[in-house]
Amino acid sequence: MTGATAPTLLGMPWRIDHVAMRVELHPDRSVVYTTSTAVRTGVGEPDAPLVLDGRGLDTVEVALNGVVLGARDVDLTDRTLTVRPGTVDRCEVRTIVTVKPGGANDNGITARDRLISTTCEPQGFRRITWSIDQPANRATFDVTLVADPTMYRTLLANGHLVDQGVLADGRIWARFDDPVAKPSYLFAFVAGDLDIRSVPYTTPSGRTIELRIAALPEQIDGAEFGLGMMAEVMAYDAAHGGLEHDLDVLTFVAIPGYPDATEYQGLMFFDASILVVDTRGWVDDDLLLIAANIAHEYGHHTRGNRVTVRTWGQLALKEGLTVLTAQNDVRRHLFGPAARVMDVLDLRRLQFPEEITIGAPVVRGEVDDPHQLYTRTTYLKGAEVFGMLRTLLGPARWADTFAEFLRRFDLDAAGVDDFVTVAKEVSPAQTDDIDGVARWFTLRGRPTLAVSVTNDAGRTLVDVRRTDALVDDPPVALPMRIGLRAADGASLGEHTVVLAAREQQFAFDNAATLVAPLRGYAAPVDLAVDLGDEALAALVLHDDDAYTRWWAAETMMIRAIDAHRAGRTGDAEAKVGLVAEALAAVLGSGENDPLLLAQLLAVPDEFMLGDREPLIDVDGVADGLHFLRGRLGTHLHDPLLALLNATADPAPHGTTPADIARRTLVEPVLGLLLATRTDEAVAAATASLAAPDHTRAVRALGQLLHVDTVDADALIERTYRRWEEAPKLVDRWLRAQSGARRADTIGRVAALAHGPLYDRTDRSRVMGVWFPFATRNRSVFHHPSGEGYRVFVDEVIELMPVNAGVVIRLVGDLLQFKRFDPARQAMLRAQLERMADAPGMPSFGVDIVRGLLA
Repeated sequence: MTGATAPTLLGMPWRIDHVAMRVELHPDRSVVYTTSTAVRTGVGEPDAPLVLDGRGLDTVEVALNGVVLGARDVDLTDRTLTVRPGTVDRCEVRTIVTVKPGGANDNGITARDRLISTTCEPQGFRRITWSIDQPANRATFDVTLVADPTMYRTLLANGHLVDQGVLADGRIWARFDDPVAKPSYLFAFVAGDLDIRSVPYTTPSGRTIELRIAALPEQIDGAEFGLGMMAEVMAYDAAHGGLEHDLDVLTFVAIPGYPDATEYQGLMFFDASILVVDTRGWVDDDLLLIAANIAHEYGHHTRGNRVTVRTWGQLALKEGLTVLTAQNDVRRHLFGPAARVMDVLDLRRLQFPEEITIGAPVVRGEVDDPHQLYTRTTYLKGAEVFGMLRTLLGPARWADTFAEFLRRFDLDAAGVDDFVTVAKEVSPAQTDDIDGVARWFTLRGRPTLAVSVTNDAGRTLVDVRRTDALVDDPPVALPMRIGLRAADGASLGEHTVVLAAREQQFAFDNAATLVAPLRGYAAPVDLAVDLGDEALAALVLHDDDAYTRWWAAETMMIRAIDAHRAGRTGDAEAKVGLVAEALAAVLGSGENDPLLLAQLLAVPDEFMLGDREPLIDVDGVADGLHFLRGRLGTHLHDPLLALLNATADPAPHGTTPADIARRTLVEPVLGLLLATRTDEAVAAATASLAAPDHTRAVRALGQLLHVDTVDADALIERTYRRWEEAPKLVDRWLRAQSGARRADTIGRVAALAHGPLYDRTDRSRVMGVWFPFATRNRSVFHHPSGEGYRVFVDEVIELMPVNAGVVIRLVGDLLQFKRFDPARQAMLRAQLERMADAPGMPSFGVDIVRGLLA
């Protein structure tokens, strides 16, 4: 498969097509020798100068076509290096620069204990050498690394290792050739105290690729799970339209403290916690993160590497498409249809708050700093919009669209609009609907639908009405998968329709008793329906769509909570009884999908419940959830105990998808049981806490700490002594305390933040203390005293200069302060003022806060 040979550079007169580098590594200052071959693009004047990007470089020498240039022959600023080759079509620019390596969260060359590496996405390459550092510029690379082996014994860079040796002064060197042209943001090298584990992988065409994980010696024993997942992901990708990996070696590197993960061509970097299992102790959440990140980063091989983005404003092309067709699809491949609910929960918990706080569309054009485009909206909502296009086109035409897109743009650059254009060419009859769905890419906000169902003359009529205040004109198109069933649950078919107006009616030629209006969550909307509770209960029992069954059960629970909040005690009790009856029937039916069972038994998230309404009712939602847990736990007490006993794991350290799915039941089952406060429930939770299965034990701790009558201090002390040698378990130990619905949680969180275990440079520790507290524990965080806000913002001010990106992920409730009651709103406003004045706050963050306060 071949594509264009010269990428489009948006009107730039030059492109760089080959880069030869020699990098002499040192943690204090590295020296970079670069020879760049530049070619005219035919754009602009025939004598247009060549302008290279750079930041923070100490330039020692510049040469053009072998001639060293004097100061008069070079225009050098702190951001650009300009030379004038005349009217030639091709030239070579040689530069020598020295670079001071930065810290873990910096771009360019970064130094860590026993490691030195690059961080180039999105604009880090310009901090390494002078170049055209634009995503549409693709070049081949020839890179030689030189280092002191007592400091950096293993040298790795993109491409194939073609030679290596030892210099007369004892330094080692290794040369790497990457023949696959790549943009500069995919450049990577790492040197350090690394061991390597590998396995062979045979591609569908019969090639053998060596899959490798590199890690520090004390972490390398945890590579087995990741290596297996690499092979699983590559096989899945190849079977679903991806291109074979183009090098003979694919290396994933575990770098402690690396900011998340990045898909550098053939040499992908991960924070160690999301690539290697900590053999001292792990939980399933760690395995799920490893699987998701491997799927996502390898998914970029085709969606971002072979086809890259034309400009950073088109970031959703690679990130949204990869979340959909690599990360989420692989999760469904591993765990089955119920994994779709996990996608929806991620969207709700992570992206929906951004609709209110950041309020940006998926594609919002060019910005000065591309870092601000790396949002949950770009990734998760971007995936949903591409998913709507897939639903609209259907499997066959989607596959044809993806294949044609790759054929046309392989080894080139593209934008979201290019993908949409290909879709319309593949399916011209659907052009209007494709354009309607594509308008979602620039839509701010989330539509709300009201759906009503009636039967008339043997037909089923489904009326759909937009009830939101969004001003999209013309309105975005919205694909819906509508399922129809008879009263006994027998299927009457599924229909894919497109809502292309603000109000529309769809008629089907049978009188269905049960209607599932948005099977598979075909569009990211808020949904209100007029289906009765009995109809919802029947969908829980009879539908064959995992999302629909979960949505129906959750909707019934929400109705019970809302009745309780409204003071309709009898109605609330009746609704809980109906939910319990449906769930009891499911438990007695022999349902064999533990992941689906776990989702059906999980009560709604308090953030989702609060965010449905303009004014967030913190106290009413918390009280309603307390009521629901207690009543459901009482109704289902004995079947839940039996189910918990049935989940006892004969292989407590198993890592298969079946092992992980089985253990998902522990948390929701214990959550309902412990709400009853019975001796049997507490005994069951205590037994789970003592289990050799770390996942079961950690989840039991989290649920036990919600119970005010439990001696929390003794429990916390005992479990710490058990897990203190296992950092990943200590992270979960912190999360259990931070997320506890207890009166003393705020004080406990403050103590943890000032304790010996807390480290602001350790992302896992920061998230362990603050993520559950600030983003998952609303009733405690918003304590009427305001103490939760003060404790949190005290830390935000300290954390901002260290890792602003983590802070932005934690402050969602602060940024929507206007949606809380007047007393809380006043206290939140005061804390936001403190934040806006804090040193180290990125400019775009200050703009957001000041805009909200204005």
